[in-house]
Amino acid sequence: MKIHKFIIEDYRAINFLEINVSYSINPIVGVNESGKTSVLKAILAFDKNRDRFNMKEHLIYQNKYSTKQAKECRISGELTLTKDEITELITKSKVSTDSEEFTILKSFSTATNFILTRILSETSNKYEYKNH
Repeated sequence: MKIHKFIIEDYRAINFLEINVSYSINPIVGVNESGKTSVLKAILAFDKNRDRFNMKEHLIYQNKYSTKQAKECRISGELTLTKDEITELITKSKVSTDSEEFTILKSFSTATNFILTRILSETSNKYEYKNH
């Protein structure tokens, strides 16, 4: 799986930010209190399998300095899966053939670009999927 970009919306003090990921190392540089740690925590929050880390601090998306109620917080990743990765994912995940996930994965016939979004402001912990 190749991650091309992260899109962060309404996470802490970040209103909207797109981060292109093009190398194995992507430096994040800025002055103190400019949001570097928020970017890293948002990326960590994208993967719900990481929710047990850091005492779940990365799941707190409300800006602690704001008096306004937080909007819908969304962390998205633009991804590409090859056909072999899709086949392996279907096999290893053991999703049932009547599930929505299986239907989506089976619809991929070649390498596929898509956007996967986690909405932190919802408690369901589901992801939204959209073709790109």
